[in-house]
Order: sequence, then structure tokens, then C-alpha cells
Amino acid sequence: MNALDRLIFLACILGFLISCDGPSSNNDNSNRGYMHPLGPGRIVGWKLNNVRGDGACFYHAIIHQMKLQRMNKELGALEGMLTNEIKPGYSSNIEGSLYAALRKQIVGEHYVYKNNYPLAEWAEDNEMKKFAELYPNVALLIVNTLTPQHGYYQLYFQNKDNVVHTTYQGENSLSVDGMELDGDEATKLTSLHELVKNKKYIVRIAYTGNHYMSVVYNPQLKTGLFRDEYLAPGYTKPGAADNPISGS
Repeated sequence: MNALDRLIFLACILGFLISCDGPSSNNDNSNRGYMHPLGPGRIVGWKLNNVRGDGACFYHAIIHQMKLQRMNKELGALEGMLTNEIKPGYSSNIEGSLYAALRKQIVGEHYVYKNNYPLAEWAEDNEMKKFAELYPNVALLIVNTLTPQHGYYQLYFQNKDNVVHTTYQGENSLSVDGMELDGDEATKLTSLHELVKNKKYIVRIAYTGNHYMSVVYNPQLKTGLFRDEYLAPGYTKPGAADNPISGS
């Protein structure tokens, strides 16, 4: 790792305005850090579970969701990867971690750490599509903490042979890539809602602009791609005195 890469990594750890995860403004995988507005680590009326901000927060948040959804078969397969495929000799902080297996499953051999520093291979659109492809019984929903008024504004799921990626940022802004839907925007939103609801598992994560977290509660929503109230097993709804972001 050269000096510039080390500076980028240290900036992520220190929480500067450099993207540690999430969609970038370009497709240059050699340097995905960039400056942009960031949202808060909370959404009023929601509960979010924070995860480690180590450049792999997308994978940490997904693993937390998989445990909440009791995806035992899928988690068992990842545990098998840890035992059989992930080799020793790299940074000790990824050994024995389910997120490392998920990251390898999605990005391949590039998941490894070199010289105890992580490769700059953070999750963005391609990795989310790959997750949906690998887990066809899952719908992946994303809310942006900078614009929570739009609700879940991104959706990824497998439909027949295609991965569908949908974005929604308010009225007349629906975009569906990967399948044809008939009708006006309201009809399409209803169709998408039913497609998501028919998935065995619905994975919900929040994005700040440089960090992902796991959603453990959202109220009934008036906008967005999926609007049903959700409360994860073992959690309570936020009260007036609650901080909507809980510990990892």
C-alpha cells in the first residue's frame, strides 16, 4: 500500500468526510474516496444499530440483518467458508468473522487484507447487485439518513434472471432498472411493494453517505419503495427519550 492509500484509510478510520462505503461518483476502484454531503447517524422515529466503520460497514450491517432475519442456512454457509476457504496469514482482525466470508463471497479474492491494511474495495452498486444475485430470496432496502423523508429510496432484488435496482426520491422520480412494470408511478410502487413482500427475507440498512448501519425499527412510512412498519425481534420501538441509534 502506498502513502496515499494509507492516508485514505486513516481518514476513514478518523471519520473525515471520505466515503468508507457506498456508491461513488465514478467507477474508479483504485480510489473510491470522495467529498460529498453526509447525513446524521440517526433518523428521528427510527432505530438503527451501528456497526464498525472499518471500510466494510456494508458487510457488517448485512450480517447483522441476516442474524435478525434468522437466515440460519445462509449464515451456516458463510461459517463453512470461514472454516474451509478463508486462509490464515492475513490481518488477524478479519479471521473468524462472518462479514469477511460475505465480503469474499461478493467480491472474490480481493476481500483479503495486504500488509495489515484493507484494500480500497468498498461496497457500492455492483456489490449490492451481486448480493441480490447471490441471495435471490432477499430484498435489500436502503434509506439515506440525509433524506429520510423519501423513506427507503433504493431497492435491490432478484426477479427471475435479472437483478432489479430501483430508486425513488419523491413523486415522479421512480426509476426501475432490470424489469418492465406497467401502469403509472403509483401502480408501479404497489407492484414493487408486493414483489418485496413476497420475498422470504427483507434486509434493511441505512446509509449516511460514508457509513452503513442496520435498521431495527422503522415506523409506517408515507413514501418510499416499501412502507410497512418494521420492528426487529428483540427490540422495542423508540420512546420519546430514546436515542434512535443503538450500540453495535
